[in-house]
Amino acid sequence: MPPQDQGVVPAVPLGGFLAELLEHLPRLLALMKSRALAEHPRWGSLLPFHLPLFGGRASIGHCVRPDVLITEDGPMICELDFVPAGRGVTLLGLPVVAQQRAFLGAFAAWYRGLGFDTILYASATVDEDITLGDMRRFCVGMREHLEVDVHHANIDDVQSFDGLIDRLYYASEMRSPRPVIDGGASIVTAEPWLDSKMIFAVVHDQASDPFLLSHLGEDALRFFRRVFPRSYDLAQLRRTDPALLRRITATSTPDAPAERKRWLLKSTAADSWGSRGVVLGASYSGRRFREAVMRGVSPRRKDLGARPLLQRFVPSVDFTAVWDGLVEGRYHQVDPRAVGHRADPVTLAPASRPVHARFGPYVLVDTARGALTVAPYGVGVFRQDELVHGSKDAILCAVRFDGEAVTWRDDGAGAEGRGPRP
Repeated sequence: MPPQDQGVVPAVPLGGFLAELLEHLPRLLALMKSRALAEHPRWGSLLPFHLPLFGGRASIGHCVRPDVLITEDGPMICELDFVPAGRGVTLLGLPVVAQQRAFLGAFAAWYRGLGFDTILYASATVDEDITLGDMRRFCVGMREHLEVDVHHANIDDVQSFDGLIDRLYYASEMRSPRPVIDGGASIVTAEPWLDSKMIFAVVHDQASDPFLLSHLGEDALRFFRRVFPRSYDLAQLRRTDPALLRRITATSTPDAPAERKRWLLKSTAADSWGSRGVVLGASYSGRRFREAVMRGVSPRRKDLGARPLLQRFVPSVDFTAVWDGLVEGRYHQVDPRAVGHRADPVTLAPASRPVHARFGPYVLVDTARGALTVAPYGVGVFRQDELVHGSKDAILCAVRFDGEAVTWRDDGAGAEGRGPRP
């Protein structure tokens, strides 16, 4: 690890974008939880509405983390994670107590707004060192810095609880019996289908324009079509636009490699998360990508599931300057050992290739009050690869979101508050 700075973290100019997101996200959430979408003749069967509510009743709020790429065309959202990890990692990236308190304070205010002062931060996972360590850091920070009664637990061990269960999802939950939780517990987030990546294809389905306009409105639909990469239900596309598929899977034309590089396949299975179900066209030969697109053959043990998306791939702009600042100690970075990695040699030297990045702001939703807030800090992941995820050759750090308003109340008053400060 390089000599560390005195608490400087990279500032990401996403305030204006986040203000737009908070304005339009309530309509998207309402659509995703609506009976109308569940009963839609086409999309109702493609999102996993058959999965039961976790705990038996609807959420009173959400912690949503969009994975944001800053591209040449502006910010894009490549994932929407409704039960995201990484709060403890964010704290590791904040060496100054005032920064930690500012980050944790957003969650404390969210809990208070939801009406709870006793909280379990819970997940079903066997990953003691990484996942539970991340949860433990968050809970200890909440208790020590803000005196908020938050404890971590394995959700499968919880039989009775009268409070708020703030749920962190891992795929092991889908493979174990669902817990029966007695008492007055409320679970956030309870709706497992909200994590389905198929919503990206729903938003881009022009054949569903009347339906989408009636639920989202023109402004929100335009916003999400701009910030969600163009996405298709691959099975339908094989029937409706085979010419497009032939073009992007061609192997003999001069521009075939460049065209293949513009696309990826992504699993929409309920237990697929992260990059595990992602097939990036640029990472595979023309033959392998063609087999995946045309025949559903998953390459290199990638599980694409039964109904993958075809999605436009948009890389981030180059963040070499930030990478070099992290390596040289001008910015504070997360010690890789704290997230179960040994320091990869590539992360110890200035960048030798373009650096790509994604950013994870935590959006805290209070459904009853119609209030949405973005925590002032989130996770930044930097990698010398266009496919950005938290692998051992990536550098993780906390980032600060600067810019315009990052609080929204859906009461007709519009955005309120100003952007976070260091």
